Amino acid sequence: MKTNLTQRRIKARKASACGLCKPWKKQWEKFKAHPNLIYTDGNEWALYRSGKPWPEDNPAFVQFSGDITTDGKGAISDGEAQKLHELLIAFFNWQPIVPRNAPQLAEMLAPLCRLARADVLRAIPKWFWKKQWREADTQLFQN
Repeated sequence: MKTNLTQRRIKARKASACGLCKPWKKQWEKFKAHPNLIYTDGNEWALYRSGKPWPEDNPAFVQFSGDITTDGKGAISDGEAQKLHELLIAFFNWQPIVPRNAPQLAEMLAPLCRLARADVLRAIPKWFWKKQWREADTQLFQN
């Protein structure tokens, strides 16, 4: 199952998931379920696999020496551009994990389903749920 995600952070929020304040920590908890994730604010880039910096022994993390919003292409040195290129190649060359049985499939999909469930519940108005429960109760007690 191939799922890639790039999450752009607002300016002045770091690409590292360490030391995030409450709203950003909540966002990180949500996105770390993805098996292949680039987390960036535009000036800092980090690659995560299933919530862990990747590769674990030497995480792919790029921080530009300047600010791209004010310095433009001058914000990025040749070495930083090369490191970003390597990070992006690693991100796009990620091979999906193929589950071999139902328990492995469930283990892979559970975090993503939790993420989708929360979004669906937030999107459906409360009045809809109340109406559905009333109709279900009426049908249940009519039989």
